[in-house]
Amino acid sequence: MSKAMVGAETRYSQVEKTALALKDVARKLCPYFQAHQVTVLTNQPLRVILYKPYLSERMLKWVIKLSEYGIKHQRRLSLKGQVMVDFIAELPKKQAHPADHPGKQWWTLHVDGVSKVSRSGVGLIL
Repeated sequence: MSKAMVGAETRYSQVEKTALALKDVARKLCPYFQAHQVTVLTNQPLRVILYKPYLSERMLKWVIKLSEYGIKHQRRLSLKGQVMVDFIAELPKKQAHPADHPGKQWWTLHVDGVSKVSRSGVGLIL
């Protein structure tokens, strides 16, 4: 989904832009939001800001609209896992072998293998 912000929307604070994006996505994907529990992971303090007693009129309208869906807000604590996912996603599909390309420098990836029952961790050295 994409939407270009126009006019005054470009001058909204980061939290307002995040709330606007959430409202637009909820509107476009209304059947999914009604059928499933949606949890929003963000580094913005949305829950704290959206449920303050003093909000601007537009934010209050968005909060009322979003309250229909029972959306949970959860703080995104770390991006470490996402870094590893992005790294793997960007790897070429066919891996070349160093012997196939003599004279080229190759990077070696060492992973520390940290893993727990409740969460996993990653340590990378290139």
